[in-house]
Amino acid sequence: MGSTGPYGDVTCSAADIFLVLLAGVWLVVVSATWTYCATDR
Repeated sequence: MGSTGPYGDVTCSAADIFLVLLAGVWLVVVSATWTYCATDR
């Protein structure tokens, strides 16, 4: 991805941070669900 505008770098870093946070939340939810299902049996 190339930054063409003056705020290209800021937008890219904000998108990267958002994706990282989204992946972190998804991992937490998956691990919590996995632990709950494992202990439920």
